[in-house]
Amino acid sequence: MFRSGAGERIGGYRVVRRLATGGTSDVLLAKAEGPHGFERTVVLKLLLAQYQDDQEAMAMFAREASAYARLSHASIVQLYDFFAQSGQLVMVLEYVDGPALHRLRGMLRTVGQHVEDRGALYLATRIFAALAAAHSAKDESNALAPVIHRDVNPSNILLPWDGQVKIADFGVAKVSGTGHQSSVGVLKGTYGYMAPEQVTGEPVTPATDVYAGAIVLWELLTRRRAFQRGALPEVEALRQMSEPRIPSLDTVRPELPKGLRDLVRRALTPDVRQRDVTAEEAVAVLRSLVSTDEGRESLASSLAAVRHEPRPQMTSAPPPEDETQRVPFAAPRTAQAPSPAAGAPPSAPKP
Repeated sequence: MFRSGAGERIGGYRVVRRLATGGTSDVLLAKAEGPHGFERTVVLKLLLAQYQDDQEAMAMFAREASAYARLSHASIVQLYDFFAQSGQLVMVLEYVDGPALHRLRGMLRTVGQHVEDRGALYLATRIFAALAAAHSAKDESNALAPVIHRDVNPSNILLPWDGQVKIADFGVAKVSGTGHQSSVGVLKGTYGYMAPEQVTGEPVTPATDVYAGAIVLWELLTRRRAFQRGALPEVEALRQMSEPRIPSLDTVRPELPKGLRDLVRRALTPDVRQRDVTAEEAVAVLRSLVSTDEGRESLASSLAAVRHEPRPQMTSAPPPEDETQRVPFAAPRTAQAPSPAAGAPPSAPKP
């Protein structure tokens, strides 16, 4: 068992400090070291020792590593290594120096700002580009084997200070070809970002991720949350997501380009059988509305505006569970309300 203290060595990596502890894993900042002073900062994600004999937890952790290993895209956090030491599973992940989207929005709110439309469109372009890559993943025989994230939400969208975008945390991803099926009665996802078919227990598809990505984009453009849980009982909160009534951008932001409003409307279609937007199509529409350089510059300006505010935890894995809003691992169907830091600007209703 690792103590996870500074200076401890795990594999070939020297631990710098603990970044977070979640329900099933420790997240550590570490250094890979080599000859002539070579160093690389990485993130180690360790399955907690108490789960070493839990076959379901170990399989879930391994599936996350498998999901990362199948994917190679600039907007997906990179997996460098996956190994076991002293019976403990360890992922070595790319270190992302910058806040998660929910933290950026919270920090901008404190200084009276928000992500501008150009930055929002660019950010969404990168999210959908990453999802398009995941949905077109192939297996070792070169057959299509989509990776479905299932938990696209602002806490899993990481933003380096230079305006890049990275999707992280494939912990509940559905990896085609693994033979895994979710446990009956277990809801996996994040309150406010689950598609109706997730809530009702229907099969998830790439369209499930498209819905979640569209929720993130809708919230950026409207500067408010799509779902306000507040003190709602669990059953009512789940009903809200299974029968969504999200205001159309035609009403909330009628001045936006029609192609954008139509894209978001189609991507937020509750019935998955009628949700005919792919992540690849979303990328094409969004790229026609804002150039990469212009959008990235806008997002980088938003990041620069808060860079010297109190710094958030910066990691390529999620923060502790009390901050991530995620439904607990292997728990009965439930959903937790987002933390205040994930909120919209002051003019938006509070949850």
